[in-house]
Amino acid sequence: MRKHVKYLNSLNVFFLVITILFAAANNSMSAGTGSNTNNIQNAKDVAATIGNDFLSKYGSKDGINQRISQPITSSGTPMKTIDNSTSFTGQLICPSSNDFLEVFVTPASSGDILNTMIKIDTNLDGTMDYAYTLPVAISGVCANGIISCDPGTWNNCKNYEWVADPVTGKITIQQIGLNRLGGCYCINNSCGSNLVFSNTATILKDIGGGIVSAIQRINPKTSITESRIDGTAIYY
Repeated sequence: MRKHVKYLNSLNVFFLVITILFAAANNSMSAGTGSNTNNIQNAKDVAATIGNDFLSKYGSKDGINQRISQPITSSGTPMKTIDNSTSFTGQLICPSSNDFLEVFVTPASSGDILNTMIKIDTNLDGTMDYAYTLPVAISGVCANGIISCDPGTWNNCKNYEWVADPVTGKITIQQIGLNRLGGCYCINNSCGSNLVFSNTATILKDIGGGIVSAIQRINPKTSITESRIDGTAIYY
C-alpha cells in the first residue's frame, strides 16, 4: 500500500524519551539518601522501571501514534501520563479536526465506482464545510488520480489528477495525460469480477491517499495521524 500519511518524526520521539528518562533518573538521584553508590543504583532502578513501562505503551507505531502523535496534533485526544492516572491537553500543533477528510464510494454492477462523495474540513474547525461529488465514475485508481472509462470496460478512458485549490484547500479533479499518472490499476469488470468488493480497503486507501497527497502539496504542514475504514467509507 502506498503511504501518504506523515507520522511524528522518530528522532523527536527519541529525544523526548531520553529527556523523560534523564529527568526521572536525575530526580531520583537528587531525592535519594545514603551513599552516592546507592543513589546511582536507585536512579538506575527507577530509569529501568520507567523505560520498561514506556516501551510497553509506546514501543510500537500504534503506541506512538495513540499516546504521542494524536495528543500533540489533536485537541480531541488528551495526553496521558505513563500510569494513565492523569490526562491533560498536550496539543502543540493547531488547529485540528477529529475527521478532516471523508471519502464515500458506491460500487456499481459494472465493477466501476459509480459515485464518490468527498467531504473536507478545510479550516480544521471540526465541521465539514466542503462537499464534492466526483462528476465521473472510477474505472481505475492511481496514486495521484483516477481513470474513468465506459462502464465495465477499458474503452474511451479519460485520466484525471487530484487537485487541491491553494487558497481554499478544496479538492477537485483535472483531466491530464496518462503519462502524468502513476501506480494505476483497473477495478471494473474488464479486469475481473467483484474487484471493488474484494479489495475495498485497499481501493479506499489509495483514493484517500491520493487526495491527502494533493492537499499536502499545497499545505505541507498538514499532518495525518489516523485513518479508519467503515464499510465503503474512509475517514482521516
